[in-house]
Amino acid sequence: MSLSESIVPANEDGIILKWIWDYPIVKLGIHEFYQVPRRNYRESMWLRGPEDDVDGYVLMPIRPKDDKLDFPGNPTLESVGSTMRSGVAVYSHRDVFGAVQNGVAATDLAVFNPIDLYFECAFVMGAHGWAEPGGELSDELLSRVIEVEGIDFVAKAKKRFGEAGWYAYAGEVAARHFAAPLSRLWYVANLMSLCVAHKDDLRLGYLWAEYRIKMSYEVFALRHIEVKEKNRASGLKGGQADKKRERYHVLDRLARQHVKELAFASDRDALRIARRLTVEHDAKADAPLFSVNGKALSRDWLDEWLRHFRQAARGVE
Repeated sequence: MSLSESIVPANEDGIILKWIWDYPIVKLGIHEFYQVPRRNYRESMWLRGPEDDVDGYVLMPIRPKDDKLDFPGNPTLESVGSTMRSGVAVYSHRDVFGAVQNGVAATDLAVFNPIDLYFECAFVMGAHGWAEPGGELSDELLSRVIEVEGIDFVAKAKKRFGEAGWYAYAGEVAARHFAAPLSRLWYVANLMSLCVAHKDDLRLGYLWAEYRIKMSYEVFALRHIEVKEKNRASGLKGGQADKKRERYHVLDRLARQHVKELAFASDRDALRIARRLTVEHDAKADAPLFSVNGKALSRDWLDEWLRHFRQAARGVE
């Protein structure tokens, strides 16, 4: 059981009141979450305090099934010289003459070049008017930060991060107040601060890698999400109805060929015959019609079809 599945509120006797999967599901892009009231979340964590009555929700991620064997899509390794690619991951050997075929450890990879980071941050912040051509924060931006943080902001920042780091921290504070979270400007301002001011290598490496992936693949990911949503909407508006009509048409034709078997059959036997006809059809077809993702259509679907078929037969009579 995952951590999210264990988030269940209990009464004073320890009796579970609600399982995680009983909460409503909300979507953010292609991700789904259980929407747990904050009070229930706090109770499940055995937290007590003045915030118990605070409104709001905690989103608990719904994890897709994972066999833990490989990444989604089972990407394969490709390599040319000292450069390799697997899925969206592309790396080069630190030694340009290093042979990928001889095996590679993570320590062999050229994963970070601070010059690339500095130039990227300076150019993006400059494009937004946040930085001068030399990379320093613009006077206008610094004035806006001081207006929000107070006249002693620079002195405090210099005392905390030194002459080399205070300006990078000022960019982080500016992003907190004036940039949309997770925007490109927000990323670069925080990346520079993590590198120069906080020296938080772990968080820096994670967000820098994510930044590069977003720059390379964000458009493709957004298009994929858009296509999935359009297909879903199409299915709700008519795509599923079209597939249902096709299945009914084919199964009606097959049933008429076995009308003598079906005429006096009980519901149970009729459903068994219908199931056999769908299996026999899909076994011969280029593409299965009566299954979804490898699973046969449900008993309820066959029940509904059988009612339709018998009503149509009575109408013919």
